[in-house]
Amino acid sequence: MLVNWEQFQNNHGTIVLHDHRMSDYIAGEVQDYIGTEMEFYDLVPVGTEMSSLVPEKLVNCGYLDITEDDFPEMKLCWDGKNINILLVTETTYDWLVEKLTPQIFEIQFNVDKNQESVIRERLNQMIRNYNMEFQSKYGHADKLNLFYLDSKSERLLKEQNYIQTSRWLLMSISGILIFIGIMNFANTRISDIMLRQWECKILERVGMTKKQEYRMFVTEGLFYWLLLCGLLMSFGNLGIGIMQWYMKMQISYFAFRYPVKEMIALMVFLLLFSIIFPGIIYKKLKKKRK
Repeated sequence: MLVNWEQFQNNHGTIVLHDHRMSDYIAGEVQDYIGTEMEFYDLVPVGTEMSSLVPEKLVNCGYLDITEDDFPEMKLCWDGKNINILLVTETTYDWLVEKLTPQIFEIQFNVDKNQESVIRERLNQMIRNYNMEFQSKYGHADKLNLFYLDSKSERLLKEQNYIQTSRWLLMSISGILIFIGIMNFANTRISDIMLRQWECKILERVGMTKKQEYRMFVTEGLFYWLLLCGLLMSFGNLGIGIMQWYMKMQISYFAFRYPVKEMIALMVFLLLFSIIFPGIIYKKLKKKRK
């Protein structure tokens, strides 16, 4: 789109950044808004009568799509939804700081577990002081805070019962699905071995020993185990990754832990099952044939 760079640099101009949210039809219409003024208000409590406030104004100098290939990478504070980012020059920013209250969107950091309570208390005290100073300066009393502290450990503690209940529910569902999968695998192997009894008789007549037949079924079990492990590590991990991403989008305090021990235990169990189970079924069917 067209951008009025001269006005942007000299006359308190601004450029609207967006993530490809404008269709070709809308893009043609918004060109008419380039050169018009955009009004901004300072932070006020919800419910404040805006008509009595005097807004600050910036000139709309154009629109830029940050998803374009030649657009430089920028670390922005939004996910592209419900928030508009305005690009201004340093001169315009310094002018705005004198008119509007600078707002920090988010700062994240990790602390040592042993020092967490002390650091949290100090941060809460700092936030209280800053909020009181801001409220007294602008006359908002206790209606508007400038800073907030969101501790994941505290939220996890508050939601512990909900998390524990959800964990048991998911573990039960996972256990049922694993049991159904193992039963299906066992049923498939039993049916396969039973249907191949004539094949075994023919192989015995041409010289194959019982040990060789047993090894054949065990080797097939190992092949099935490798196939299952491949599916588990590929599609299984893909499913875990998608679930992790979804949960982090839905729950801010979600902490992911890859189930290494559970994955190893499941693989070992499947290995033993794939090796031992076909041999047991084969031996029982051999006894029935006798």
